[in-house]
Amino acid sequence: MLGVAAGVFLVLYGTFLGTDGEGYRWMRRNGVALYFGLTCIGMLVVSDRMHRQLRRSGRGRGVTRALLTLCAGLPLLGCAHVLLPLWWSAASARDAIQNITEWWGGAIFTAFFFVLAWAWRSTGFGAQLRGRDG
Repeated sequence: MLGVAAGVFLVLYGTFLGTDGEGYRWMRRNGVALYFGLTCIGMLVVSDRMHRQLRRSGRGRGVTRALLTLCAGLPLLGCAHVLLPLWWSAASARDAIQNITEWWGGAIFTAFFFVLAWAWRSTGFGAQLRGRDG
């Protein structure tokens, strides 16, 4: 459910990308914050489950460490996103910092999902979609 909610806010943000005005700023501020926040929570939940699964099998310490490191990086980046603009008065500097931290957050998300896919592959995780009849 967290993933669906995060996806909705990502679509909300992406829909209004490139538009101007206060509405866009509101969508960007809230859409990005909720997408990043909900995705981060989902990442923590998945990392915990992967950690438990890999610990039972006696392997995957490096994968678990990578997932948890990426999860720890996001809140630190979020703090930088909020706190660093307080030291610069120029709006352009604040915007640049916010853009940089958002892009780095996106890069951490992408790296997390690649590591998670590798972990799933190494544990033999599989999923199937079935209709109600199948």
